[in-house]
Amino acid sequence: KTPNSFLFDLKEIWKSKFIIYEFAKKELKTSYAQTIIGPVYFILLPLIQAIILNFFMNNITNKSTIDGYPSFIFCLLGTTIWNLCSTMITKNSGCLLLNRKLITKTYINKLIFYISGTIISFIHFLTNFLLLVGILIYYKYFVSDALYIEFSYKLLFLPLILFYLIILCFSVGTIISCISIRYRDVVYGIPFIISMFFFISPVLFSAKSGKLFSFIFSINPVSSVMEYFRWVFLVDYAPLNNVLIFNLIITISLFFLSINIFKKTENKIADLL
Repeated sequence: KTPNSFLFDLKEIWKSKFIIYEFAKKELKTSYAQTIIGPVYFILLPLIQAIILNFFMNNITNKSTIDGYPSFIFCLLGTTIWNLCSTMITKNSGCLLLNRKLITKTYINKLIFYISGTIISFIHFLTNFLLLVGILIYYKYFVSDALYIEFSYKLLFLPLILFYLIILCFSVGTIISCISIRYRDVVYGIPFIISMFFFISPVLFSAKSGKLFSFIFSINPVSSVMEYFRWVFLVDYAPLNNVLIFNLIITISLFFLSINIFKKTENKIADLL
């Protein structure tokens, strides 16, 4: 059977928006409604990570700043956007195996699972983002020397930054999920891969931290998201444009590769599962 076009998939997704809503609502209820720890975990995780990272950075390097900015604020901006990235990739990578019973018993457009996972990840991110903005407002208006934080026209670029991240995480997650239905062991390696990318992403450092880091960050497509996310909120923060160019090329290539792999695998998914 000839795979449907990607445009046809988009039309089907629009018709199935109620199903997407129900999937997202069900998982959100599971995450937030059944326990107290669940909501607290999702809301405070980036803050807790930033506090721990800031503690170790201050004690290991004996410095309280990173690239001229307070290490706590620098790390908090990094962990907030990093958690959105890791959550989207994790959910998209495992969505086919997680929903294999539904896929094998009924016809449903598989892209619905990716979109549902992305929506859930963004709702988690929204709680993190509101906490981040609250902390930045506190520092800007109640800490006397916090002249490094700004809320300016650069906020208008935030949707573009997040859209870029959606495309990137969709691409990576789709490739991994399509491979995982043939090779189930891939799923077990996802936490390790994400942990590895944490340390080669500019969470603790900027892309200007030496030639070696600049090279690593230039081939890591997450780098531009983190750098420009900081640029939105920090005064005079200057991301490297050459890193953005390399990251864009890699992300666009990953997107078309993921679509190609998905379309080739789509009609075989039910049999392989």
